[in-house]
Amino acid sequence: MTKRVIIIGATSGIGRNIAERYTKQGDIVGIAGRRDNLLQEIKLLNPENVFTKELDVSKPQSKEELESLIQEMGGMDIFIFCSGFGQVNKELDLDIELSTIAVNSFGFTLLTNVAYKYFEKKGFGHIVNISSVAATRDIAISASYCSTKRYQLMYYNCLRKLAKQNKFKLVVTNIQPGFIDTDFIKSQKYRLTTSLERAGKLIFRAIENKKDRAFIPSYWRLIAFIWLSIPNFIWKRTI
Repeated sequence: MTKRVIIIGATSGIGRNIAERYTKQGDIVGIAGRRDNLLQEIKLLNPENVFTKELDVSKPQSKEELESLIQEMGGMDIFIFCSGFGQVNKELDLDIELSTIAVNSFGFTLLTNVAYKYFEKKGFGHIVNISSVAATRDIAISASYCSTKRYQLMYYNCLRKLAKQNKFKLVVTNIQPGFIDTDFIKSQKYRLTTSLERAGKLIFRAIENKKDRAFIPSYWRLIAFIWLSIPNFIWKRTI
């Protein structure tokens, strides 16, 4: 059955990889992001079934732009929020902190609100967020990033419960990738970095299987468990 999928933050990295997978599968795909030229590259894969919308999630008008995209597509079955911003910020540069919050908190909440209310009216739907293993514990050198990713994780957990209370069927999927080989971490060298192709395949599978929560790759679940097992008096000495 053909699905209508909207992906916010589809111009590069994980968002683009997921968009290409849904496009090749033959679904109707709405892709949104700040760089229209990159959106058009994806549209070329299947011009008839791909809809584009240039938007900046940190701007209030992105709400109306998402609503317009849903209407142009004739509806929505899956909403995927993949926009993200964050940097190592040891100096606590205020511009970096506020930019991170603008995308990961404000934009995330604004567009998730549109999706939730759309699915509530429809009676069912599926929302997906690409969070991060950084949501697991506090990381001093990335204060706003790990804090906003934790916010995203908790927000979606709350929406799952809220939908149940409001008696409509909403699938909620939280994806927590580890280090993925994208431009997002190009300035850093991390161990356990996973290729974008492998990560995209695992994320796509988790979404299609309607998982509540998925660590990508799965060994990050064990790493997160170990992190949480470390006493605070020891953890506070880490990065």
